[in-house]
Amino acid sequence: MAKLLLLVAGVAAFQPTTGPARPATQLQWSKTAKELRQKYPNAGAQPVKYVLTKNAPPYGNEGDVLKVSRGFAVNYLTAKELGVPASAEVIAADEVKKAAAVAADAAAYDAAANVAQGLAGLDLKIVRALGEDGDVGAVDVADVLQVLTAAASGDVSKAKVKVPAISSHGDYPVTVELHKKLKIELTLSVVEA
Repeated sequence: MAKLLLLVAGVAAFQPTTGPARPATQLQWSKTAKELRQKYPNAGAQPVKYVLTKNAPPYGNEGDVLKVSRGFAVNYLTAKELGVPASAEVIAADEVKKAAAVAADAAAYDAAANVAQGLAGLDLKIVRALGEDGDVGAVDVADVLQVLTAAASGDVSKAKVKVPAISSHGDYPVTVELHKKLKIELTLSVVEA
């Protein structure tokens, strides 16, 4: 019983200590710049460098080195797996990848240029009969690619062909894009069967 009375008396005697009260004014109390720096040591830090690992259209393409704020890098780029922190190894690996892509693009352009030389001055002919209404049967990209494949000395399977609307027999200009930097104009003759 004596223990119980001492315990109750000890609880009643406990008074929490409080620090000095904030000044009671109408102005809002705010922390000083020093207090904010102590609480948030990395706030406003210098931008960090990140390398994009995927294409992020408004920010850049794969392999670009960006200077971004730490929050954006951690909360957006890393969270969506769009980038990694730039280090010497990451940047060197990216440079190797870019050099390989440039070499592959140059090789593709050379192959397309060789095919274009073989197609230069070539007249394409497609035979179509007139329908009952007097129009020529449909001529589409697949038909033109078939004629190009037969006439070309190289691979034209990835070529982009633009065929105008064909309504009668005659000659029509056809644009063939063999590479993103190489387009040639050919003449397509639609002849009567």
